[in-house]
Amino acid sequence: MAGNVAPIFENLPWVSGVQYVAADAANTKKTLVAAADIPAEGMRIDQISVVSTDTATKVFRVWQNIGGTDYLLLDYTIPIGAGTGTTPIVDLIQFIAPVLGYIMLQDADILKVENVAALTAAKTVDIVARGGKLTA
Repeated sequence: MAGNVAPIFENLPWVSGVQYVAADAANTKKTLVAAADIPAEGMRIDQISVVSTDTATKVFRVWQNIGGTDYLLLDYTIPIGAGTGTTPIVDLIQFIAPVLGYIMLQDADILKVENVAALTAAKTVDIVARGGKLTA
């Protein structure tokens, strides 16, 4: 059996984040991973962490845009105070891809997040994606 002579590796570390505040209307989609960030070889996302200072649970959605169409990957309720005090940070990847532990994005894909309801006044939700750009 011939070996792979052109393996692709997660070679370039990558991170991007968005923040939601009370001024963001309900159902505001924000780009977490832009198409321009993804090289021709693709990108692997290993973590999507969520920290919330809100005093109420909030539902967030994760969307993958492929060829101009948004596909829903996850609809998840973020607990009160996630990532603060004794409430752990939420990693959405474990719910999107529980077996693999990562998702792959192709060149021109876009990863978006959306708040279902506006936040409480003076509260924030920070969502950060971490992964790597693939290179041959």
